Amino acid sequence: HGETTWGAQARFAGRKDVSLTPRGRRQAAAVAGRIRLMTPAVVLTSPLQRCRNTAQAIAAEVGAPVVVDERLIDGVLGDWTGLRAAEIEERWPQTFASWRSDPDAAPPGGESFTEIRQRVRPLMTDALSTYRGHTVVLVTHAAPSKMILTTALNVDPAVAYRIRVDTASLSGFTVEADGAVMVWAINETGHLMG
Repeated sequence: HGETTWGAQARFAGRKDVSLTPRGRRQAAAVAGRIRLMTPAVVLTSPLQRCRNTAQAIAAEVGAPVVVDERLIDGVLGDWTGLRAAEIEERWPQTFASWRSDPDAAPPGGESFTEIRQRVRPLMTDALSTYRGHTVVLVTHAAPSKMILTTALNVDPAVAYRIRVDTASLSGFTVEADGAVMVWAINETGHLMG
């Protein structure tokens, strides 16, 4: 999704339903233009408005339907919702350090990367069986994106700490007829330059 009001302030949003900034709407239009040539059959999106608005921009550009899928929602950040990294680090130094290195660690009252991965894996299986042979766009958040990518790469979820996912970036992979997965892009942002 594009830049949000809280993202522009470096605040953690999680499940808080914050809106896109004007820059975020421009980013959504830019990524829609990038995706247009891929002729997707469907745009699956998180229910949060930042993703739904980005998905609608993509769908309008490519002429594909938008389908909301709850499994694409952002992670639960619990007590950290609305805070900046420095504020979290000051109040929960050990927990924050663990969360930034251990996929099983979670914010107080929140969800771990491992739990997010368990949520998105069935979505990937369902999308593959429902849309086999077609391009599918998933509009989601950084944490689910990282878990989708670590699943596609068939690597430990801890690899997510070495993957950057910017707003309105494009990551992609192809699933061959024999089930082989080929990741062809991670955090592509060339469409945002300009």
